Amino acid sequence: MVNKIPHGTYTLALQGQMVVCDYAGSFNLAGVEALIRDVLALTQHLPRWVLFQRPEPSAAVTFDAVEPMMNGYLAFQQAGCLAVAIVERSFFVHAGKPYRPAALTLEIRIKPDEDELLLWLQEQLHVK
Repeated sequence: MVNKIPHGTYTLALQGQMVVCDYAGSFNLAGVEALIRDVLALTQHLPRWVLFQRPEPSAAVTFDAVEPMMNGYLAFQQAGCLAVAIVERSFFVHAGKPYRPAALTLEIRIKPDEDELLLWLQEQLHVK
């Protein structure tokens, strides 16, 4: 039986052309789908944007949600996302690497230094 109740908590904030996503807890498939849907709704008026993800150490994803999560990045790319930066605070930020869709060309950078990632995202908005 598939759990249709979204698990995982998140907040989204739009700062210019940057979506800031803070999240925690274990995301199931419904939680991942809700997050993808909300990011796309928030950015629908932007032709170009970047995503800055700041997970809490408790952030995780269920196995059945990993591939849909990676397909979400493909949907973001198709909706104008230029780059994704993820602060490395949780082991699970690396969970999607083996499931990266072939058509996903945007760079997803994972590092522990928030300031370095923010600078890189700002550069991506001006380079591309």
